[in-house]
Amino acid sequence: MTDRTRHFELLAPDEAITLPTSTGVQRLWWPAKGQGSAVRTALEWDLTSYGDVSAAAADLLHIAAVAYVADLRTRRPATFGRQLAMTVHVHDPKVWTGRAGETVTDLLAWISGDEWTLHSVPIGKHTPTADPAITAPHQSATSAMLLSGGLDSLCGAVDHLATAKDRVHVGHRDSATSVKHAQRSINAWLTEQVPEFTWLRDELRPRDRKQENTTRTRSFLFMAMAIAAADGVNAPTVIVPENGYTSLNVPLVASRGGALSTKSTHPWTFHLVNQILTETGISVEVTNPYLNLTKGELLKQTLATAPAGFLDITKHTLSCAKLDSGRMKKALGGDPNINCGLCYACLVRRGSYDGAGVSDPTDYLVNRLKKTVLKAYRKRRHDDLWALELAEKRSITEDDLIASASWPPGYDLTAALNLVQRGRKELFGVPR
Repeated sequence: MTDRTRHFELLAPDEAITLPTSTGVQRLWWPAKGQGSAVRTALEWDLTSYGDVSAAAADLLHIAAVAYVADLRTRRPATFGRQLAMTVHVHDPKVWTGRAGETVTDLLAWISGDEWTLHSVPIGKHTPTADPAITAPHQSATSAMLLSGGLDSLCGAVDHLATAKDRVHVGHRDSATSVKHAQRSINAWLTEQVPEFTWLRDELRPRDRKQENTTRTRSFLFMAMAIAAADGVNAPTVIVPENGYTSLNVPLVASRGGALSTKSTHPWTFHLVNQILTETGISVEVTNPYLNLTKGELLKQTLATAPAGFLDITKHTLSCAKLDSGRMKKALGGDPNINCGLCYACLVRRGSYDGAGVSDPTDYLVNRLKKTVLKAYRKRRHDDLWALELAEKRSITEDDLIASASWPPGYDLTAALNLVQRGRKELFGVPR
């Protein structure tokens, strides 16, 4: 570690400090019911509401949580990369001091672009959760599925609606009002379709104002929550519904590659997560059944069997990557809770409706703006529009895929290239 390293330590709610006080270490106690803490969550340290969670799965969630809090509490410098260290109190430090711990830091470096260090120490004396009112919604389940409030996750839930009552759906409650609005609308509609629909939405974030907006580590936290929920009810699988084009996320231009290109659901991310699960003995596998589909193809597949009203409810889902610009949206005369329509994520979304052969019911901010204001807003989105214009003028090859990311052994790059080309066709058809 260097003088530039930010060090965070996560402890159980009532745990006494056992390590020597170290200057610069930010100690974070997991909050107990009614207790204040730098971490904001209603989840119990022992994760009782997820069921009978194994020690390793609980430790994994605690590690993901402190990584997420450290990420949001550490301002990113102009050089982008940061040095972050975590000390996490776990059930068995030996599990995390070997290869599993190295894979965790490899995963965090891959998705965040930062350098991470993980220290594991034994949990000190604390009182386990003993509230009989806290119980898991299922005694057992066939799987756990991520459900965020986005279009792809809604498609995944609806595509699996026939077996929804046997599944636990897991979400992360965000502080953004736009995310809350999307999740409330989706939850109301899904519950109308399946009264037994179960969606665990838990808040977990820093209590103070965040210093970093990219939140690259949120995907790891999201997966860790679903893994713990699956483990707690003996479900062997976590389903992550995300279209393959967005998952591969090949940069439109070279300047948007590397650490600047998000890899939250990339095949290499799944490879590393499943490697951690194998190395720690957690009996869960994380999968994405839509990895070979574009966003438009996923939407079209879902529409084929979806109940009435599905297409209309999609307008409430949130794809926008510019959630931090809510004030600016409002100042331009728009609703901060709607999709902007001009960021890269919104452009991919808009292309998916045309790719699926249906009209887009979404209310985009760009469609509300007129003349001078619209021109100013397009200027703010210049980087995305410029990258799209350049990408449309050049072809993409397997070499571009190889240069863009790491890939699991034996991954079919020819099929991946074909997928990217289909996704780009949907994207380039969007009026702009």
